Amino acid sequence: MDEEEKKALLEIFINNDYVYHIGCMDIDAVTVEHWNLISNSTLPIQPTETNINLTEKNITLVTSVLQTSIEHSLSHPNILYEKVKSLLKPLESSIPVLIYSSPGPAMLAIKERNANSTYLITKEITELKDQALYTNFLQSIKSDSKSDSGKSKAENIAVINFAEVSKMFLLNDATLFNPFNTELFLWVDIEMLPEIVSSLESQNKILSSTLNDIANDARLFLPSITPNKSDIENLDLASQLWLGHDASDLKHKATGSIFGGCKSVINSFNAIYYNCINRLLDNKIKCSASTVLTLSSCSHQDLCNINKKIAIKEQILSSCKRLLKTKE
Repeated sequence: MDEEEKKALLEIFINNDYVYHIGCMDIDAVTVEHWNLISNSTLPIQPTETNINLTEKNITLVTSVLQTSIEHSLSHPNILYEKVKSLLKPLESSIPVLIYSSPGPAMLAIKERNANSTYLITKEITELKDQALYTNFLQSIKSDSKSDSGKSKAENIAVINFAEVSKMFLLNDATLFNPFNTELFLWVDIEMLPEIVSSLESQNKILSSTLNDIANDARLFLPSITPNKSDIENLDLASQLWLGHDASDLKHKATGSIFGGCKSVINSFNAIYYNCINRLLDNKIKCSASTVLTLSSCSHQDLCNINKKIAIKEQILSSCKRLLKTKE
């Protein structure tokens, strides 16, 4: 455990009324009310071993808390820890989940999950900034900011948005790691993960049908909605640049919250996705994962299974998420 993780862990202990003891490489901790009930020699408590068939579902769910960590970078560590913990709480299951996280409180929350069904990949925020695409991404946002304070804010927005648009790259990397040896990989935004896992475990008819589609279709599974007037206007310039025509003929808009398939199609689509982002950023056009997925799927329709059934429920969940953020 590095110093940043250790500091975050100790702050969480203090804020939650835990007594702790640091000995060499170990940190023993227990709630104050139970301190006198158990002996210090019994700590740390060992997790119960489980016999889980990791390839039972033959699908790895892939997600990231990088964006969440950046958004809460100025908050108290305990806030981020509790946020991530609440999102992961319903996920006590045998379904394999691969999670990207930066060091610190978010990682501590992830490590509380069952290690047999959780694979953690540590990625520093600076790694995002070091990527060649990020410089162009930052310039596309900075071009709208003239003051120094505006440019500083633009840098923070750029990192958050770049983490969001990097979903496809992270999913592609997951197929290369493939820690659970599965054939299918499904990107799921962290806020959507509890609902998806719950549906998988309860054998939700729509989702079960969808998973069968993914398993039996070599194309990229891409939940989408019918674009409204505002969507078409926002996509117009990017569409002209990538597709060679305006967006008036677009029949779908990828939600960007859920997508995936087998390794080969993800690897192929990843290259197209990268080229699309590169062209948009070279022309200083702002873009999101939804925009790039939409344009890439329009130019390479043969690679994509456009699915509008599951996107209806996804829209409802997304609306609830926005409502909760507004109340916060």
